[in-house]
Amino acid sequence: MNIFSRRTFLISTALAAIPLYSFADTDAVPQKAFIKNTINSFDFLFQKPPLEPHETISRIQSLWKQHFATQIIARFVLGKYARTANPSQLTRFENIFTEVNSFSLIQRLQDFDKPEFSFTRSLNMKSNTVMVFTEFRTKDGKKIEIGWRVLHRNNSYRIVDIVIAEISMLQTFKSEYNAYLRGNKGDINALITELEEKLLAIKSSVS
Repeated sequence: MNIFSRRTFLISTALAAIPLYSFADTDAVPQKAFIKNTINSFDFLFQKPPLEPHETISRIQSLWKQHFATQIIARFVLGKYARTANPSQLTRFENIFTEVNSFSLIQRLQDFDKPEFSFTRSLNMKSNTVMVFTEFRTKDGKKIEIGWRVLHRNNSYRIVDIVIAEISMLQTFKSEYNAYLRGNKGDINALITELEEKLLAIKSSVS
């Protein structure tokens, strides 16, 4: 049986059809509490002295799996190619995708001295999702707004997208990976190998 349930497929498909910022304002109290907890979970990145690199990486990967809807995100960014992938390929892709983007998240958070933030607004979306907006300050004092798209399902909350400067993480990855797959005859194994090589290069640069 495919690791992605029909319900997961329907949610990921619905996400693709929803434009950003087109729905009603909402207080989003539980979603804000979830995002606050998520952001505060990254406090260890700013402690002095810093953690060893391997421990930082391990914690980030654990937090990614805990706070992000990894299956839905992986299914979405593969687009139509997910339908032709076998369960083993989907599992391998989800794992390598999580690892690579754990590093990307670390690099992004390093733009900030400390994850101090404020909530600015929140919007009700469809498919049981709410977009929660936060404002951060970068090391050079600039303000930056980050949107967190939060899915509520089975009495729990998970992040399905991050939007920075109106650029969606989901859409960016989907465009990048689908362009690669189109140029490689839909070969998901080739994409996985490409991501594995990228991960090795990243690990070498931080070791």
